[in-house]
Amino acid sequence: MISSDNLGKFSRNRSVFYIFDNEQSKQRLRTIHFVENMECFLDYIASRIKGTECGVFLSAALGYGVSLVERQRHEFSSQHELVFSILHNWQKHHPLPENANLLCRAMEDIEQKALVEEMKNFSVQMFVEAARSIDIPKPGEMISEEDLVIVSKNVEQFKRLLRFFKFPQKCIDDLEEEMKGSSMDYLALRMLSKWKSEGTNSTRLALCAALLYIESRALVDKLIQRWQQKSS
Repeated sequence: MISSDNLGKFSRNRSVFYIFDNEQSKQRLRTIHFVENMECFLDYIASRIKGTECGVFLSAALGYGVSLVERQRHEFSSQHELVFSILHNWQKHHPLPENANLLCRAMEDIEQKALVEEMKNFSVQMFVEAARSIDIPKPGEMISEEDLVIVSKNVEQFKRLLRFFKFPQKCIDDLEEEMKGSSMDYLALRMLSKWKSEGTNSTRLALCAALLYIESRALVDKLIQRWQQKSS
């Protein structure tokens, strides 16, 4: 556990906070940009932590018992979801940005120093801008149910899409419990359809940005080709 003397000082505005690392140098300034979508930020961190046992190491670095993670790891569909769950639960009890130093220290302890640098530069907007640079037919047009079928059949990590769309994790968990036993593609279709029915930004541009976020450029190209054929 890090003592309160080493937690550093914080200066915040709406989207940025600064961490002074007392141990290395008071002149060293870390800046981490937070967007409104904290669950997407944690999801991004989880996507960058690699290794078959990374969840166990991360849990220990954050102060949780290793045995607890060992007992629960079978409950998750992937290593990514296990790591996200660890981060999500930790953040509930250690809100950011107040506990940013603890998170950065844990990343360094599990030899993820490069990820700390990525965390500073993370922004949902950068994926939106990347999507804008692509020639998407009618980017502001609402996506169709047919589009969601294609996505559901081709994306395994559909929960990552939902977090990008700011679909609450609690809703994801509730729907997953309600539909326990359903196939993954059907679960994906139901959740994405619910997001579409409740959202105000379910556009082609937003969908492409989310797919770029989960590194599914091939599926973006497939959808664009389909949209071009519909327009011709």
